[in-house]
Amino acid sequence: MSQMSAMERAERHRLGLPDDVALPEQHQPQAVGPLPIGKADPRGPFGNKALGPDHEPYTGNVYFYWFAYMRELPKYISALNHIDKFKSRRIICEFDIKEEDDFTSWWDRKGEDLFYDLYEDESHAIEVGHDTKKRALGDGLLVYLPIDGNIADMLNEVEDMFTQKRRSLQSRYPELSRKYALHQGRYTVSSLHNKLEIYRAVMAHAEALRAREIRLYDIFFKIADRLIISRGLRNVSHEAASRNMSESFDQACRLLYHVGEGRFPDYSLPPQRYDPRDEAA
Repeated sequence: MSQMSAMERAERHRLGLPDDVALPEQHQPQAVGPLPIGKADPRGPFGNKALGPDHEPYTGNVYFYWFAYMRELPKYISALNHIDKFKSRRIICEFDIKEEDDFTSWWDRKGEDLFYDLYEDESHAIEVGHDTKKRALGDGLLVYLPIDGNIADMLNEVEDMFTQKRRSLQSRYPELSRKYALHQGRYTVSSLHNKLEIYRAVMAHAEALRAREIRLYDIFFKIADRLIISRGLRNVSHEAASRNMSESFDQACRLLYHVGEGRFPDYSLPPQRYDPRDEAA
């Protein structure tokens, strides 16, 4: 993996080791990235179950949806033809999603490098004896906490020291920091799934909607089997179905606008026009 080779180069440089000398085991860099590919978020309501009517692999993983919304972004920007989103075009180039890519191939080629972070090693505090060699601990912070000390003050001091040390390490090896991080710590992948399906369906029927040849509720009932909803919600009224479609489409547009700014998932109201059906200049 290209990111791991970068981490190994940085660690060798830090230790002053030439390329032909094996890196000691205790100095092997351990990257912590997003959820393992192919696994759903265990914190989510669906656990490790793949989502969607076809149970596509990875659809329980939020990074699958980051990829999927990014794939829609070029057409979305084109539909917003009076907005010149230079930042979005740069991000599209950085994600480098090719037409033939599926999530797996893109992840192996590019995605992993965008989301891995050396500085979030899944470590835990350890109690050490007086004879412990500091150099055997690798990059870390060794502190002394007297048993009779004020715990609140001590923890505040440790947090300040840790923050300064991490910033120093990140400034020396900026290429090893995660380039993109989730905008929200809490999210619902089923909601991301539904909004993406609804957005695609509405855009596919945009001309027919404008000509009033089809209604939003017609589209809802066409794609209901592709949505992750309870069986009872498949028989809602036309008014409720249209309202749900309209609200979900609006939120999908917000997600697309912000994914073009490098933030996902972000439902906040964009500062500019974001609905591609709104033809107002």
